[in-house]
Amino acid sequence: MMSERRRRLIVAGVTGFAMLLMIGVVLGITLRGRSTSPAAPQQYINPTGRETPRNGIPNFPTIPTATPGPSPTPLPAPPRGTVVYERSGTIYLLVLGGQERTLVPAGNQPKIAPDGSRVVYIGRVGSTDNQLLVVDTRSRQVSRVTDKVRDPALPSWSPDGQHIAFRAAMNDTTEIFAINADGTNLQQVTHGQTKRDNATEPSWSADGAAIYYKNQGDGAFYRAPVTGGVPTRIRAPSGEQYDLTPSPDGKSLAFTQRGPGEQEFVLSTMSADGTNERRVATLPTITAPEQLGGLAWSPLSNAILVSSGGSFREEVYDLKTARPTTAVAYGAWPSWIAAEINAP
Repeated sequence: MMSERRRRLIVAGVTGFAMLLMIGVVLGITLRGRSTSPAAPQQYINPTGRETPRNGIPNFPTIPTATPGPSPTPLPAPPRGTVVYERSGTIYLLVLGGQERTLVPAGNQPKIAPDGSRVVYIGRVGSTDNQLLVVDTRSRQVSRVTDKVRDPALPSWSPDGQHIAFRAAMNDTTEIFAINADGTNLQQVTHGQTKRDNATEPSWSADGAAIYYKNQGDGAFYRAPVTGGVPTRIRAPSGEQYDLTPSPDGKSLAFTQRGPGEQEFVLSTMSADGTNERRVATLPTITAPEQLGGLAWSPLSNAILVSSGGSFREEVYDLKTARPTTAVAYGAWPSWIAAEINAP
């Protein structure tokens, strides 16, 4: 049998081994705990892909401030005033922005007086031939200006509204005449030297001292003193040219032209003496003189109303942008004043 002493030694050895084993386990756990790195703090995910700074707030890209550019060109103000025109033998009056009104059931080539009180036109009274007639825009009363003139056409008011220029046949040609609005003091302004010198398309200068016209013989534009004298040539033709129209401020002349070899007509302007010519805009689809229905300056001389095309569409061309801005109506021989004439 195992002695008591031997038994005690075995128990002490086992106990010591167990204690050593426990110490080793404790030391191992402690050492492993000390060698473990601390967990990194959670970083903010930056959607821009840029580095996140230490404060945790992402550096988002700086959006550059747009450099202010030039201000857009303001749209032209809607046209104002009153326009008179003819369509299919009927004369209409239109306050821009409103509805057109029939002014004369049967008449041609109307022009409204500067003060808007009357409209001169070509028409008949009774069974007479065509003559110059005037209609009052308020009362609609019609009065005759001429009674024995042969084939009058294309009337034009003087700036003061006291006189009317027109074209009429004389012998084998046509000449420009002027007459008082009441039918008195008829006088001949042009005196053609040959049968080819057919004067036409009269229009008054802004000061009322001269009349512009076209000589169909040589195709040139001229200016003739109302009191008589030698006409001054303003522009020689380069191809075809029509519709010479002075601006209300007296500084410019508008006209239409088509140069040699060109297919379409062009709206052009020049100074009152024929210099500083400018091609404003091409008139699309206008390929024949019969499609030109006349021009009318705006009261402020900053735009031109153009009647053109098969249906004589009337559009306002702004001179600053050189583009049509407003379609007004359909009709030929337009005239435009600042006053708003609300005819009955």
